[in-house]
Amino acid sequence: MGKIEKAILFGGQARVAVLDTTDIVSELITLHDLSPLSTVCLGRAITIAAYMVGEFKHHKNCVNLIIDGGGPLGKICVSGSSNTVKGFVENPRLESVYTNTGVLNVPYAVGSNGFLTVFKSIDDANPYTGKVPLTRGDIAFDFASYLQQSESRDSAVVLGVNCSNSGCIASGGVIMEPLPGASEEVLYVLEDIAYNLSNISELLVEKTAKEILEFHFAHFECDILTANEISFHCSCSEKIGSIIRSIGKQEAMKIIEDEKSHTLSIKCDYCSREYKFNQSDIGRFF
Repeated sequence: MGKIEKAILFGGQARVAVLDTTDIVSELITLHDLSPLSTVCLGRAITIAAYMVGEFKHHKNCVNLIIDGGGPLGKICVSGSSNTVKGFVENPRLESVYTNTGVLNVPYAVGSNGFLTVFKSIDDANPYTGKVPLTRGDIAFDFASYLQQSESRDSAVVLGVNCSNSGCIASGGVIMEPLPGASEEVLYVLEDIAYNLSNISELLVEKTAKEILEFHFAHFECDILTANEISFHCSCSEKIGSIIRSIGKQEAMKIIEDEKSHTLSIKCDYCSREYKFNQSDIGRFF
């Protein structure tokens, strides 16, 4: 179960969210057999999705993000709604490559020759699409760029995933946003805090998200809000019928006849669950 701790700072001049997505990333490693580098990239994107889901006020609201920078990782796809998130990468077993400082090279994996695209559906309004060019491929800076360019929201975004070949040690982030009317002093303080929290994944090994929030922000006129719990969930089982119907009965039957196994197989990218249907199964969808 992931956690989102939130607070209003400086008497209403800024807000902050501290996120712990360790358990979710651990589940994704198991589902997709992720390499360490693929884990770090998907973990950062999942934390972004968790943050956006945490802003929703209605369980029907949803968000989808696609990060496609042309790097060897391929596309990162994450989705969230109703306090749940899910995600996958096109190359889950990408070999680990490190920077000169010895950290996993996320910009190399993601690439910066492409876009971060966000699809939102909120309160039954027309779906919203925002698209910004990737400039760094580190995901954190690119998400801050999306917020500024597409939603006119300044922010400081810190993301981190600490993992090894044996699994996820810690994953999460800190996202701070000045609110309308914030003073220059507040902006300066937020930038300074973001720098001090650049090792967020290491901090999450030692402290909970709530402890990090209290330690780093409680002395800034801090009004702590109700925390959100967030988890991994895939609803593919609820949608498989509509997928079969979209193929059409005649085409589905033809696929089954042509396959050596005499089954129609559909695998979910988000949870790796595989569904198999024979001809008698197909009939119940029509």
